[in-house]
Amino acid sequence: MEKMRNAGAPLKKQARVFSRGRITVPREVRLRMGLRPGDTLEFETDGDHFFMRRVKSRNSRRDSSLRSE
Repeated sequence: MEKMRNAGAPLKKQARVFSRGRITVPREVRLRMGLRPGDTLEFETDGDHFFMRRVKSRNSRRDSSLRSE
């Protein structure tokens, strides 16, 4: 995986919502979060704040075999 410059620096990116509610996570965000195709994201709100985090799988070997089918 490519190394991100300023990995600890704050990052602010935008994404557009397309039909059916789909979004494209910006490349810099995917790199910083270590996202790969098939990963699951969790969305949470707390007042005026919005959080997105990668859901860590308990059985990543099983998940990767499901993705290849």
